[in-house]
Amino acid sequence: MLYQYILDPSWSTRRLKFESKYGINNPNAPLPLFINSSGERLADTALSSTIGYMRLEQRNKGKYVIERDYHNLRATFGTYLAMAMISNGESEQRVKSILLKLFSHQSFSTSEEYLDFVKTMLDESEHGAIQQHK
Repeated sequence: MLYQYILDPSWSTRRLKFESKYGINNPNAPLPLFINSSGERLADTALSSTIGYMRLEQRNKGKYVIERDYHNLRATFGTYLAMAMISNGESEQRVKSILLKLFSHQSFSTSEEYLDFVKTMLDESEHGAIQQHK
């Protein structure tokens, strides 16, 4: 679904605005996944507000209300992305590189936490699933 999202013409327009302001492959301003209509990185508060609207709608419809926040959902996405990449035979280094770039983590150790969690989820041997792909 996220791949379809970045293929959408409106995302392409937002990406173009972002890259016009900050340049292409700028290490000080990595391309974010979520970009607002002005071409700026979507603020954490915008996502928190969106989740708040979703919770209100769930309450109004008498549905189960999600208790997770933006960072929980982001971490879940990162974990499943890492799991899919490993399952598709990507190297540990490639997975770390993609996570670091996609999530714009300040520290490489943060990206590595996703990978370590996936290793425990996919543990097929004493050394874990990653060991098979080295």
